[in-house]
Amino acid sequence: QIDYDQLCKIPDSNILNKIDNNDFNIFKLEKETCFSFMYVANSIFIKKDLFKIYDYERFDNFMKEIEKGYIKTNPYHNSTHAAD
Repeated sequence: QIDYDQLCKIPDSNILNKIDNNDFNIFKLEKETCFSFMYVANSIFIKKDLFKIYDYERFDNFMKEIEKGYIKTNPYHNSTHAAD
C-alpha cells in the first residue's frame, strides 16, 4: 500500500491563491504535489467558506480517495484534468 501523504508535498500557497484567476496554472500545481484535484477542491471549499457546513476531515479523506482512483499514467482523463 502506498502512503500518498508521505509522497505528496503541500503546494506553495501562491499557486493556490491564483485559483480564481485566468492565469492559474494547473500544470505547475501538478508538479508541486500529487494531489492536484484535492488541493483545488480544498481551496474552493475554503474560499466559499463551506467547511462551516462540511466536516474537513471527512472531506479530506473523500478527496484523497477520489484522487487515488485516477490512473496517473492516463495522459488526458486524469486528476489534473479533473482539477482543471
